[in-house]
Amino acid sequence: MRRRIARGAAAVAVGLGLASGGAAPALAAGTVQQALERAKAFCEDLDGRFSVGEGAVGEVNLGPGRDAETGDRGETLDYSKLTCEGAWSAFCGSGGCMLRVQVGRQAWEWQVEGWSMVELEGFPVLMLVRDGGWCGGAGAQICFETLKWDGQRFLTVGPEPDPAE
Repeated sequence: MRRRIARGAAAVAVGLGLASGGAAPALAAGTVQQALERAKAFCEDLDGRFSVGEGAVGEVNLGPGRDAETGDRGETLDYSKLTCEGAWSAFCGSGGCMLRVQVGRQAWEWQVEGWSMVELEGFPVLMLVRDGGWCGGAGAQICFETLKWDGQRFLTVGPEPDPAE
């Protein structure tokens, strides 16, 4: 059982982008549907019962980008809305849950305590609620990260993410 849990945890960590080790968002493999399939398999490896709650998969308008007329659309997967009955902490921990945003064939994932799309100075931005450890504080301190889509990637203050991580 332990080996199965360790193997499953490693697979989901890679699938969720947790293996990057840094504060930068991880580029994620596959589609939202494939991410859901990996999450289900991980839950089942833990002998849990998988379910997808309302609002787990959605769509956001990221604003001007490649399609300046309507704005780029992003498909979201909010892991806080996934349940693994019998292994309740399968998808979330004390630092939050993963959020996946898929734009075309590219996807990014962040560990968040919450998120929303907000308008700031006339621009739609992705606002992430982060565990304080991501921002130089203690885990219990909440901080925020704001990301703006530029048509190819998300821009934020701080070092540019390394897609190789």
